[in-house]
Amino acid sequence: MFLKIKLETDDKWSENFKTEEEYRRYVKKKLDIELGEIKKNPGMRFIAKICLNSLWGKFGQRKNMSQTEYVNKLEDFYRIILNDNIKDLNMMFMNDDCVEMNYTMEDAYVKDNFNTNIYIAAFTTSSARIRLYKMMDKLGDKVLYSDTDSIVYIDDGTNKIETGCMLGDWTDELGEDKYIRTWISPVSKDYAYLMNDGTVGGKIKRFKMTYESETKLCFEERMKIITGETDYT
Repeated sequence: MFLKIKLETDDKWSENFKTEEEYRRYVKKKLDIELGEIKKNPGMRFIAKICLNSLWGKFGQRKNMSQTEYVNKLEDFYRIILNDNIKDLNMMFMNDDCVEMNYTMEDAYVKDNFNTNIYIAAFTTSSARIRLYKMMDKLGDKVLYSDTDSIVYIDDGTNKIETGCMLGDWTDELGEDKYIRTWISPVSKDYAYLMNDGTVGGKIKRFKMTYESETKLCFEERMKIITGETDYT
């Protein structure tokens, strides 16, 4: 379903087929998509992509996840605090009437989750890594950055990656005639970039980007930190 939504909201994926007739047959028979339903929608495409990636991760999700409750009744407070099956209990009083209680269960008391399958998770992850490493080996020293399923590289005109829209294909996330002019990345999962059309983007792992933080850690400020022009300690 999410693949269908992803393809319906991307108007460039017909480039995967040699002829329009082949394209029409495939989308109708394999994916049950009518050509009239295909309309570019970057927001919906992003949501569908996130859902596709998250579904694979669910197969390998550990069953003993931390739990958080916001308690405003005394009986609920004692139910948690006196429970011998709970460990790693942390509390933070939000106000006079509410307390946030975060905890995990002892492993022996955690119920089995029958929605997971470690074999599917391991196969999917390892297959993605193999494809990633093969492409990195092909690109060599042109690779600037890589993550779980993505590569940022220098296009020298002879090493352009063939892209597509189906599962397993590489996808150009920037768009047609767009490229990165300036790239900075001090450590893994921390990067910022400036594109040829003036658009900026970036990521800082485990750091929530708000309007205030975006203002203080915009591309220009992060560049100054990298080059030593700003002492951000």
